[in-house]
Parts: sequence; structure tokens; C-alpha cells
Amino acid sequence: MKAPGGLDNLHHGVSLAEARVLAKHSRSAASVAGLLAICACFTLGAIGAFPLWDDGWIWLLLREKGREAIQASFSDRPLNAWLWTTLAVREELLWNTALVAQAVLWPAMGWVSARLWIRLFPDLRSYAWLAACVSVAPFVTKIQMVTLNIALASLLPVVLAYAALLLSWRFVESDSRRSRASLVASALLLALAVLFQEYALPVVIVGSVLLLLKWWRASEAPARRRVLITLAVMVLTAAIAYSLYLAWANPKVRPNVRPEHVLELNRPLAWYPTTLLASLWRGLIGGFVEQAADLPAMLVAHPWSLLLGIAVALLLTYGCHSRTDPRAPSDRKTWLALLLALTAGLTPVVAFGRVPWSPVLGLESRYAIPVLPVLAALAVRGALAVTPRRWRWLPVFLIAFVAGAGTGVEVATAVEERRLVGRLGTALQEHLVGTRGYTIAAVPLPARSLGPPMQWELVPRLGADWPSGLTEKLWAYRYGGGPPLAGHREEAVKVLGPRERCLHRPTRSIRKNIRQVQRRGPVEQVLWVAAGPGDSVIIEPYCKGKS
Repeated sequence: MKAPGGLDNLHHGVSLAEARVLAKHSRSAASVAGLLAICACFTLGAIGAFPLWDDGWIWLLLREKGREAIQASFSDRPLNAWLWTTLAVREELLWNTALVAQAVLWPAMGWVSARLWIRLFPDLRSYAWLAACVSVAPFVTKIQMVTLNIALASLLPVVLAYAALLLSWRFVESDSRRSRASLVASALLLALAVLFQEYALPVVIVGSVLLLLKWWRASEAPARRRVLITLAVMVLTAAIAYSLYLAWANPKVRPNVRPEHVLELNRPLAWYPTTLLASLWRGLIGGFVEQAADLPAMLVAHPWSLLLGIAVALLLTYGCHSRTDPRAPSDRKTWLALLLALTAGLTPVVAFGRVPWSPVLGLESRYAIPVLPVLAALAVRGALAVTPRRWRWLPVFLIAFVAGAGTGVEVATAVEERRLVGRLGTALQEHLVGTRGYTIAAVPLPARSLGPPMQWELVPRLGADWPSGLTEKLWAYRYGGGPPLAGHREEAVKVLGPRERCLHRPTRSIRKNIRQVQRRGPVEQVLWVAAGPGDSVIIEPYCKGKS
């Protein structure tokens, strides 16, 4: 017996609605899977490449000076130092917590970027997770595999500050008991972020610009009043928290991170706008183009990265598919606000004399962590704007592919370098056994996107598996691995001279004091430690000629 027409249509309508909901959920799941694939790859890289950059210095500091040295070395960031010192009651606890933070906070960065996108472009919400992937991709950011000194330092307050910003917007959108509680909670969260590190402050600047966009858009007086209240709460909270932060911090430790440092710089006036413009270009376009151009050669060496790129691209292309996209979405106010927010967020970085996205020193990309969600939103929105609706899958596929494949290449090269240095360290160990003085090693390494390896990074990487105390007799300099760095004496050639004309003989002494990691005393040998054919290692005297 056939059901009445009305009931049959109703049943059909419910089934269609359920199918649409399931399709929507499956697309969201696919997009999230693409983000998690990128972040999981970075976590595996963090494990395989440890220790990177300043993680190596902290490793040395803990082994040689104990956890009390952390508080003294980081007294300019007292809450940060307290957390690390507390966790370092057991060294394994500190490093495991740092790894968990790396594994959690980069996906969290993607999540806040996606939520910000939805707030800014609700009619294009299907592309939110593409913006999330761009925010964590290695287009211009190169520090995703650093655990303690990035994830549990600079990244944590940034994620907390963006979470506070998104929480405060609940009050902007409606006045209720729950939204007022959200505003109070956002203020507490923001205060914690600022007290932890000053990296939360650019987020306050970015959030202020975006709240002014909300005020501009609001048509009713109550809505505008809520925007101004939220803005006042956010700025006042940040000002009070930062004042407490400065009063609590030791001004003698790293004075170059205090506000007065801006007045002490002696850069040409033209340097600031040109650096800011160059950073905007590199962040929005140049970094992606450079990553894409480098991929063909790198994929030959690391073919599995090609598979990762294709997988992420397919996931995001399916996840971003939508039949409800506007044909020609246009919101000049949002575009202008995003560009102003990005510029304003980068301005204090440049004012302190930093280059947010240096093409030479990738580790300086940490300075621009606070603007990544805004950068991602502007970059993705720009790519969609120049593409006809029916072809929007093309920039999605291309961006996601370069993000996935680029991540694979970054991880593979970092892990390969770590294994190479570990092999060199194993061969070097026997040359230190029985020595009384210090050994200086000159280590030739290929260039990397993070930037040339630092002295305090090479030592723990060479001696990570050595018996306790043996690394205290070693110091190392890189030989090559990138261009010379202005203001640094990191290269063996600068410190020791060319191999044919050595400036220092093995009888000379070493005097190093890098943030409490010390090497003082006679040098017994200066060695050239390099990879040879196959898996062989070449260890010989560094000096070939007379001084």
C-alpha cells in the first residue's frame, strides 16, 4: 500500500537532509584529517630530529648545570621559567611534556585559524580547514619541529591569546549571562598568555583591529557598545598583565626583548618600511612560491613526500567542496581589516629590529607566530578571489599539495641531518676518551631551511649518546651549511680560520660562556669531522697549514 503523498515526501525530505548532514560531516572530517596528517608528520620529525636549535642549549644546560640554571637563564620570562623548572624535576618529564605540547599546540593553532576564518568569512566556511593547514604549513614558518623552545614557549601564549579573542567575541555577538562569563574567562586567559611571554601582545594588536571591523560592521548601538566594551577589556587586561610581566622580569637578562630596546637600535629609517613590505610579500606570496619551486628536486630525494602531498591535497579538495559558495564573494572591509591586522601585528616585530620571515635564517620565523592565523586567512582568501567559482578546487589542491609535500621534505631532511650528525658523533667519541683538555670539532653540513646549526646545537647532537660528562669536553662549529650570519661567530672559518691557514693551534685555550653553558680551559685538539664515502666518517686535524 502506497503511503500518502505528503508522508512520502516528508520521508524523502528527511532522508535527503540526513544525507546532506552526513556529507557535510564527512567533508569536515576529511579536512581535519589533512591538518592532522601535516601536524603528525611534524611531530614524528620532532622526535627524529631532536634536539633542534635552542632545545640543544637547554639539553646542555640541564646536563651541565641542573634545573636551577633554567630559572637564572630565563628570569626575563619568570612564569615560563617556573613552568620549565617545575617540569625539569625529571629531565624526561620536561622533554616528554614539550613533545606533547608540540603535538597538541600546532593542531590547536590550526583550529583557532579555522575558527577565525569562519568568523570572518561565514559564507566560505568550507575553506576554514584549508586556512588551518596554511597556518601550520612550512611555507614561511620553519620552527614546527622545535619542542621546548617553541611549543612550550612562544606558541603556547599565542594559542591562548587567540582562544581568548574567539571567546570574547561571544559577548560581541550577544549580551547574555553566558556571554558575559565568556568575556571574563577570555580576560583571564589573555592575562595568563601575556604573563607567560610577550608573544601574546601582537595577538592583542591583531584582535583590536578585527574588533574595530566588528564595530564598523555593526548597525545597532547596543552591538557597537559591546564591541567597545570587549576592546577595552582586552586592551586593559593586556596592559595590566604586561606591566606586571615587566615588573616581575629581570631586566638584565636579554634586554633586547624589553620595550626600551626599540629606542636603542641604530638602523636606517628606511630599513623599517622596506623590511615590513618585504615581510608582507614573503609571507603572503614569496614563501609559498619558493617552497613550490624547491619541491621538484626535493621530491626526487624524498618520494614519500609526494604521497603525503597528494593525500593531503585530496583530503582538502574533497573537504572544501561546496555547492553553496557565492559566485563572487566580496567584502572589502574584511580584506582591509585583515591586511591592517597583519601589518599591525608585524610592526612591533620589525620595530625591535627583527626580520619576521628571513630567507636565510628560518628560525627567525618564530617572531611571526602571532600573525599566522591572519596571514593564512588573507592568503587563502586572496587565492579564492582570483579564481572562478568552478575552478576553486584548483588553488585548494595546489596549496594543500605544497603544504603536505613541503612538510614531508622538511621532516625528511631534518631527520636525515640528525642521523648524519649522530653518526659523526659516534665516530668522534673515541677521539675524546682519555683526553684532558677540550676538543673543538669543525663539522661540514648542508644548508637547511631552519638556518645554519648553532654551536650549542651541534654539541648535544654529536654527544647525545655519549657517557655522562664527555660532552663537557667538546665544542663544535659548523663549516658551511649556509651563508655567514651578521653579528655571529658561528662558522669554523671565522673562529679557526681557513684550514690551510689556521689562526688557533691545539695548545690555545677556549673561553665560551653562552647563557651559562661554559667552556674554559686549554684546547687539546681541533678536529675536522665530516661524512666520507658511504657511511664512513673522516676525522683528521683541522689545521692543514701553519698559522
